[in-house]
Amino acid sequence: MDVSGWPGHGNLLALLTNVHARPDPTLTSALPPRLRVLLPDEPPEQPPDEPPEQPRQPAPAPAAPGPGAGFRRGFAALRHRNYRYFWFGQIVSLVGTWMQSVSQPWLVLLLGGSPLQLGTVLALQFAPALVLAPLGGVLADRVDKRKVLMVAQVGAMLQAIILFGLTVTGVVEIWHVM
Repeated sequence: MDVSGWPGHGNLLALLTNVHARPDPTLTSALPPRLRVLLPDEPPEQPPDEPPEQPRQPAPAPAAPGPGAGFRRGFAALRHRNYRYFWFGQIVSLVGTWMQSVSQPWLVLLLGGSPLQLGTVLALQFAPALVLAPLGGVLADRVDKRKVLMVAQVGAMLQAIILFGLTVTGVVEIWHVM
């Protein structure tokens, strides 16, 4: 593509290739010497108050970590008692949550639920997160996070225990699952 006939093509080409571009001296004079742009035809300036830079010595190579060091470093946080409580509690909670997520639709099928009821149960599993997520951010900023976690985990545990009790006694109905 030939742009030689276009008006101002030389300026455009100079801007794109940065051939004739020179920094504005009024802008660069206000900068400290370390930040000034040096053009190829200008010698570098040495400020009078700073000594010339000395060549840097290469840093010594870090020692190679021993076998298993990365594995130990990955679990270093488990040295703290409160974090261990949180971590193992989250494992138990997540295992229980997944078990409940699988067993609730299965229970609806065992109770003879229709496809609409099964879909409703599956959709309602995500309703609390959908509705309460915007409030969760506000709540997390204003309330002690440890207390919020404790209340949420106790609430989830109570709900699971009630559903378990209804199922074991044989009085569970589809609307209990929803």
